[in-house]
Parts: sequence; C-alpha cells; structure tokens
Amino acid sequence: MSQTTRVPWSRGELVIACGLYFTLPFGQMHARNPKIIEVAQLLGRTPSSVAMKLVNFASLDPEQQVRGIRGLASHSRADERVWSEFKVNWDQMTLLSEAKLQALQTKSGRKPYVDADSSYQTEDVPTEAERMVKARTMQGFFRKVVLAAH
Repeated sequence: MSQTTRVPWSRGELVIACGLYFTLPFGQMHARNPKIIEVAQLLGRTPSSVAMKLVNFASLDPEQQVRGIRGLASHSRADERVWSEFKVNWDQMTLLSEAKLQALQTKSGRKPYVDADSSYQTEDVPTEAERMVKARTMQGFFRKVVLAAH
C-alpha cells in the first residue's frame, strides 16, 4: 500500500479555497462539483482535497453551526487565520481570492468555469470598491494650539 504525503496548503491556496467556499452552498462541496474540479486542477490538488478543505472552512462558519452543520474538525491554524482575514476584511479578501484564481486561470490558459445555470459572469465582478474614510479635520489648528502652549 502506498503512503500519501500531505502537502501543506499555502496562504494563497487557502485564500482561493476560502473564496470558493463562500460561492458554493454546503451541499455542493463535493469532489464531483465542476467548480471544485477546476480549482483543484489549477492548484495541483485532488478534487477530494479541495472539497475537504471547504468542509474544514465550514467548521469555522457560525452560520453553518446554527444550522447544525459542524463540518470537519480537522481545520488548521492557517485555515483559522485566513477565515479571520475574510471576516475582518471581506471586500479586500474576496477580491484577492478572485484575483489569485484568475491569475492561475490565465497562467494555465483556461477560461473561468461558469455554471450554465448561473447568471454570474466574471465581467460582473467589480474591480473597484468604494470606501468611506473617516478623517480628523482641523489637525493644523490643534497642532498650533499644542505648540503654543509649550
């Protein structure tokens, strides 16, 4: 019997997998799903390993826990860190995940997989995000007051 060596997941691979997690319903996180097969091929992994990683992320998802879905308890600290990054900075992480996936697709010469039943197209993905920034005004005034007091 041959022994399989586990290859650690890189942060970039985890970012792609976590981004994929948020695009699939829990019931579609299996090795026969065409999206999972494509991502697995791009990452040089098996569809089973990608599906298992998605279910690892499910174990961190409070929404799945509320539904009574526990996922796999074998998630890693790296999984937790990437999950936390998505939780804290959703916009940036989803764009990063998509950019990394598109870079792999471009490198491999593949066109992105689009589900025939889905209205999602890569052209629909925003490449820019609007942000509101809170900035303190009148800093010059406060600095002059502080300097004059000394």
